[in-house]
Amino acid sequence: MKKIYSSALSISFYGILLNLFLTVLKIVVGILGNSQALVSDGIHSSSDLLSSLFVTVGIKLSIKPTVVTIVVSLILAFTALVLGYNAICDIMIGSHEEKLPTTLAVITSAIPFVSKEAFSRFEKVMAKKFSSKALEADAIHHSADALVSLGVFVGVIFGHFGYPFMESLVSFVISLLILSIALKMFDKNFIKTYNF
Repeated sequence: MKKIYSSALSISFYGILLNLFLTVLKIVVGILGNSQALVSDGIHSSSDLLSSLFVTVGIKLSIKPTVVTIVVSLILAFTALVLGYNAICDIMIGSHEEKLPTTLAVITSAIPFVSKEAFSRFEKVMAKKFSSKALEADAIHHSADALVSLGVFVGVIFGHFGYPFMESLVSFVISLLILSIALKMFDKNFIKTYNF
């Protein structure tokens, strides 16, 4: 039991390190590479840090797994609403940068998608192996983040070639997908926790 607990804790710690690395990478390259989308995604990654920290604390303090999952789903839902709101504002107001994203921004924007999807798949396998609902919730969150990163990647490519409007449209669609994932997670675990 102690070995399972220790392994789950190590995996969640790796998630924290990944989110910290991606937060810094996206913000720095976004600024240097003229990509507001990458900077925004970097700020979004800071909320992922918060979520991963909560999962780690949840495992360490043995907080009921469904409670951890509910909190992660609420963080996801909040992130989706913020992303959706920003995308709508960009579409309505036409808030697109004058300088187009550089090739460096395009290449860098692919890294978060690949790393998040790979880590999500790894964490899902480990969650099943250790029967950890907290790791399973974190894996779903990483998978949702991979979707966001894919949207940012596509948006940065469009921006690079002179179509920044598509970046906002893709972000809005991604926000709806994340909100759907969050609501399903919340509904399933809220019912389980409170026996509805």
